Amino acid sequence: MNCCLWLNGEKIRYADDIYASFDPASLRGYFLGGSLVRWLKANGGEKEALLLEKTGCVYSAFGFEEPVGCDVFIAPAENTTASVHGSMRTSKPTSNVYFSGSGSGSLGYGLHII
Repeated sequence: MNCCLWLNGEKIRYADDIYASFDPASLRGYFLGGSLVRWLKANGGEKEALLLEKTGCVYSAFGFEEPVGCDVFIAPAENTTASVHGSMRTSKPTSNVYFSGSGSGSLGYGLHII
């Protein structure tokens, strides 16, 4: 995958660079959008990708302690799309899927709907 992540205004080219610019909100957006695990596997973050697939939590995948009261995000089922108003549409049943959104065209976690 030949692209970069943007975390805290920094261009991230390699998985190791995420630790210095850790931004859980943006990482959740990339994860929910379906690109973070693929990006990690292609850019030196195989360990983090496996942890993220297993736990669904960006904090634990990168070895950070999750803040009290923070929701754990589980990957949406395949064929799932999110609407601008924060609802989920899917062709498969889902469970344990949490996210918040806004009506402004952003899911609130760095993922923008085009």
